[in-house]
Amino acid sequence: MIENFLKEDKLKVKELYVKEKYNFPIIASVIDGLQCGKIFTNKLKKPECAFVLHTFGWSQIFGKADKQFIEDLKKYIFKFKKFQSIKIRNYAPSFYEIFENSTSKLSERCKFEVKDLITKNQKVDPNYELKKINNVNCKKIDDHLNIDLFTRFWPSEISFNNNSFGFFIEYKGEVVSVCYSCGIYNKIHEIDVFTKASHRGKGLAKIVCTNFINYCFQNKLKPNWDCFTNNVGSIELSKSLGYQKILKPYKFYTYGN
Repeated sequence: MIENFLKEDKLKVKELYVKEKYNFPIIASVIDGLQCGKIFTNKLKKPECAFVLHTFGWSQIFGKADKQFIEDLKKYIFKFKKFQSIKIRNYAPSFYEIFENSTSKLSERCKFEVKDLITKNQKVDPNYELKKINNVNCKKIDDHLNIDLFTRFWPSEISFNNNSFGFFIEYKGEVVSVCYSCGIYNKIHEIDVFTKASHRGKGLAKIVCTNFINYCFQNKLKPNWDCFTNNVGSIELSKSLGYQKILKPYKFYTYGN
């Protein structure tokens, strides 16, 4: 198992990744060097398999892994626990057997797709004000919601402003809801949405998501929705926005450090 550092080696990993059935913007953002993480392959110049680990713990194994690569990976994760995140969340639909015999937590995730613009017909208290995220107000969003906007996915405030976009809602000057892009892959933007507990149930998440989705379509981008099958709130929100399930639920393992 070899760690990839050079840009030309990462390009080879990208060539391998585009052949996968399961692609995720957060994983692709690491391969493209937009977000922080580690990339391991069995070979540098002609990789046949790869393990990509985002700093926050999201990971994916893809390609045709040989026996040695699998054994090295098991040692890295389960024996030596070299990953720095609290836990690894693994996207490996084709390699679930690696985690099955460990103390991993098994769950399922599913992907959704929306095909068109959404009609804006939501009514809300006039004290709520919708705004677009920019390089001036993004720090305020992070401070008010405490969601680690510049460290969880994007490695810095500059990186966030250069690569992400989104919308948020203020209530009397306080940021209470936000929807933004937390990863990119071939113009596909992964949605992350959060609303303060004290302001939930008012339709705010639907408003910020609607504006995010419409912005995507207006700019020839694709808004991606992916969540756990037991996240009823997320699934119901996606349906209310016109999303439909596009793949059968896939196995997903979480392993704690």
